[in-house]
Amino acid sequence: MKILFNEIPEAGLELDVHDSSWFPEDDCICKGQPTVKIFLAKKNNRVLLQGFLDAKCQVDCDRCLEPFELPLKIDFNVYLECLKDDDPYWQQDDHVCAESEMDVIYLREPVIDLFSILRQQVILTIPAKKLCKTQCLGLCPECGNDLNKGPCPCSGNDKSSPFQVLGKLKNS
Repeated sequence: MKILFNEIPEAGLELDVHDSSWFPEDDCICKGQPTVKIFLAKKNNRVLLQGFLDAKCQVDCDRCLEPFELPLKIDFNVYLECLKDDDPYWQQDDHVCAESEMDVIYLREPVIDLFSILRQQVILTIPAKKLCKTQCLGLCPECGNDLNKGPCPCSGNDKSSPFQVLGKLKNS
């Protein structure tokens, strides 16, 4: 869904997004219909996009590899600013961002790709380490059994390790 800057009225624009085709299926599977509410307010060549996203997605646990449901509740604010092609910002090879620029997305055209922003917000919210529960035991390194379902047959076997020598040093 693309929105032109000049389509945003002075009083702002409120949207409810009912289409879920934007959801990043490569990173997680959407369960149900996400709730998305957007408010756009324009001032000169800058737009404030305020949004709320509520969704449930299915991801795989990084320790036990079992799928689990991850609730996502996201409040976000994004500033979008359209710069002209002759603006010095586009001419620079390197640019050090000031703190005031950190929350701004600079655009070449006065068009907001709403689905792209929603996709980015979901990806930014998914944790780097996805765990089904904080005490997830994961998989046995020997046989691959899920340790959350009980001990595996090889868990009592002590194999010789090159690090056993270090244990002797610690005890002396």
